[in-house]
Amino acid sequence: MTDSLIETYVGAITLPDGSHDSRLRQNNSGDLIVSKGTPDFYEQTLRGNAFCYSTAAAGVTWLAPTTTQNMPMIWNPSGSGKNLVLYRLLAGYVSGAHVPGNLELAVLTGASGPGTGAPIVSLTQVAGVNLLIGGGNVSVMRFAPAAVAVTVAPTFLCTLGISHLTALAATAATPFTHDVDLKGQVIIPPGVAVFVCFNAVSTVIGAISVFGLELPIAPMA
Repeated sequence: MTDSLIETYVGAITLPDGSHDSRLRQNNSGDLIVSKGTPDFYEQTLRGNAFCYSTAAAGVTWLAPTTTQNMPMIWNPSGSGKNLVLYRLLAGYVSGAHVPGNLELAVLTGASGPGTGAPIVSLTQVAGVNLLIGGGNVSVMRFAPAAVAVTVAPTFLCTLGISHLTALAATAATPFTHDVDLKGQVIIPPGVAVFVCFNAVSTVIGAISVFGLELPIAPMA
């Protein structure tokens, strides 16, 4: 058996457009140099795999998990052939009195339906928006910004770290905007639904946007 060598170069270099030089670059200690020339998720967005799932601009009332869920749900149906990779969540205040509590993710496994007696009984579905604006793939997720009926309330997965104190209304509370970097650490496979919920009864109304990648599931070797 012979060793295979990978050709690299050391030092700065500027390649012309159209160059086919594919050598890797190292520093003079032998470490591989890696740098980012495009924004995060640029490649997947360009390939039409990145989506935004948003409530209406008027928002929804933030409520705890229940069998009549009125906060966003993204359901990856069985047989979709894709994993949903969550990478960002934004939440913005619209109106209502603040109460102590926090936003969270909840999940429902074995999600099938819709139909009477099924885990997901009914939903008011809206298409996820492809972030390659005007192009890209059609979302295979079943997204409901509100109005979902389920047989069993979704189960708490994790807090999103967005917490609130008691305050009367927008004029009496510090305006808030929340940006949660999920870093692609939450993956929703086929047959699972994920919900954004509040952990208390609330009158807060806020708009919520979830960003995710719908990536094909590689076949097992």
